Amino acid sequence: MKHFPLSILFLALFAFAPLAAGQAIGIGTLLNGSVSSSFTNPISEPPGNSSFVYSIDNNLLNGVPSVLTPLPFTAVAGASAFSWGTAAGRYDDTSALWFRPGNFSNVALESSFEIGRLFYRNGTIAGGTGASQVDLSMMLTFSSPLLQNPTQTINSTLMMVNSPNSSDPVASADIVQIGSPAGLLTFTDPDNSQYFLELSFQVDQNATDGSLSDFDTFRVFECQTGQAVLMGRVTVAPIPEPGGAVLIAAAGFALLLRRRSRG
Repeated sequence: MKHFPLSILFLALFAFAPLAAGQAIGIGTLLNGSVSSSFTNPISEPPGNSSFVYSIDNNLLNGVPSVLTPLPFTAVAGASAFSWGTAAGRYDDTSALWFRPGNFSNVALESSFEIGRLFYRNGTIAGGTGASQVDLSMMLTFSSPLLQNPTQTINSTLMMVNSPNSSDPVASADIVQIGSPAGLLTFTDPDNSQYFLELSFQVDQNATDGSLSDFDTFRVFECQTGQAVLMGRVTVAPIPEPGGAVLIAAAGFALLLRRRSRG
């Protein structure tokens, strides 16, 4: 009986072994793919409020509830929408979020790319009928051939602040904030480093006041609809989430700048 060296046996077993769940990707990898989305798990403000009214449509190609019209974009596959509150203003509009997913191609690791666009309508709603948060689930399907797990699902909680309305348009601006700015992917590199999908906003200055928004906060004035680009970055080192005190200080500084600019 012929005996094979252990090194040859090891190489043979490695060659026929299935790929690990954490698929390795190289530094030169370019990522291509598409995105679809859905809204889930809305929470009322205050929690458990029996008067909370909302509507979710995770297939805008199959008809849209009246509270979610008019759509701020042409309906596309994978788009979703979430409306909340009881309309109480002269425009008879609830508050709403719409997400229009995008496609991406030739995206390098550690480089930002557009995942989609988030549209936010600041409706005038009755007190006590607001939403404090909702989950945006994004399914990214990567077409890069070396990935064993091409479909990755990232759940990001969006936090909403329904500001009381007053004569001050800045103080009345509603807020949506990325509550979970990074999600773990099942990709690794040759050094077994784990990868994350980091999320951030790139605010459209023509659609809302950029001075009131930053990388994880998006604000829209009363009775207005604004939009922000939701950016992604496949990275081994996501930006750490700032502490609450830092966020409050940053928001206060932004408001101060806004008031000064009004003179």
